[in-house]
Amino acid sequence: MPFLRYGDDMVAFADDRATLRRVHSACEAALATLRLRLHPTRCRIFPVSEGTLFLGFVVGPDRRRLDRRNVRAFRRRLAGMRQAWRAGRLARADARRRIDAWIAHAAHGDTNALRRALRGSRRVRPPSTERHRTVRRIRGA
Repeated sequence: MPFLRYGDDMVAFADDRATLRRVHSACEAALATLRLRLHPTRCRIFPVSEGTLFLGFVVGPDRRRLDRRNVRAFRRRLAGMRQAWRAGRLARADARRRIDAWIAHAAHGDTNALRRALRGSRRVRPPSTERHRTVRRIRGA
């Protein structure tokens, strides 16, 4: 039976509800031996055509898209990183590592256009020409 698992998250796929009910019962029994239980409202059986949220992606039969909330949160973090960099509180290399890590995560979904747009928007200019001149003088000294 096909399934996706990462850490404590799991999604199982089957052609009929009866099979999925048996898998659900087996998971409950296995977890009970460890004194754990399934989350009562997050475990449900439904058609794959609805899509399901898994690791920040909406997974469907023919797609893996980032959840909109995930994208909005990253855009807010990106704006915060720009402000921190301009204020001198964040090194450019640190910002680039954070951005690249999120883009690598996003690459697991159908996100080519989104990643292209983000790559174009992450070109951050120095906050002012005065600061740029100061940095150049220090490097030349």
